[in-house]
Amino acid sequence: MSAMHEPVGKDKATTALVCAILGIFCFPPLGIVAFVQGRQASGEANRTGRPLDGTLKVAYIIGIVETVLVALAVLIFVFALIVGAAGSTT
Repeated sequence: MSAMHEPVGKDKATTALVCAILGIFCFPPLGIVAFVQGRQASGEANRTGRPLDGTLKVAYIIGIVETVLVALAVLIFVFALIVGAAGSTT
């Protein structure tokens, strides 16, 4: 494969996928790392016109899902703190 048609993010794909999988099973904020790496590679692919590596696409999608779930968990936690604080003052 020539360098012009080589997929973007091939070097980051394994790291992003490992972060995404560890994010699912161990430490959810690692999904944010996969999302950020996928986003950077996607931007590079758009700038250069080269395709995005398939493994990185999977990590990027998992990263998006995990980022949304982490954000929801934080919102639920903050809401529970607010409700708990309001309930304890009465």
